Amino acid sequence: MGVEEFTVRIESSWSPDQVISSLLKERGATVVECPHLPAYTVLRIEDSLHIFEVEVGPRPSGVSVAIRFALCHPSSVDDTYVDHIEWMARRFSGRVKIAEDVTPRNPNGAMEFNSSALQHLRISVVDCVREKRQLWQNDFGTTAARLTCDESLWRFVMGGQDPPS
Repeated sequence: MGVEEFTVRIESSWSPDQVISSLLKERGATVVECPHLPAYTVLRIEDSLHIFEVEVGPRPSGVSVAIRFALCHPSSVDDTYVDHIEWMARRFSGRVKIAEDVTPRNPNGAMEFNSSALQHLRISVVDCVREKRQLWQNDFGTTAARLTCDESLWRFVMGGQDPPS
């Protein structure tokens, strides 16, 4: 996806409303206004160290859920990110796909996972995150920051500008 973020997609037969309701109630997500994505509901799940953005939208036979974070986050984001992915895959009985141009280097690496067979998901996602983070750091430096993907794009890629209001 974008140079500033890492994204995993989950497809499920759940409806968008069911997924949104579950994320709001069970994960403490909040809805974020996002006028440039009118077909999707964008939510944010955050803790004191990390911000995750979740796009929920319809697909012909259910829902598509994209969960992403800005690569400028500290590496502590990796395990928390996979925890969220695993929870969503199991909760929504979804199929997980790493939606990036990088591939895992480990011998068990895969890019797609069924919710009933997630045993290699963590190592594959973390491998891919590390590879893409290295590309990010090569271009934009090693400064770690708790930012949304848009904030990261504007701060690091657009040269310190503030995002438009």
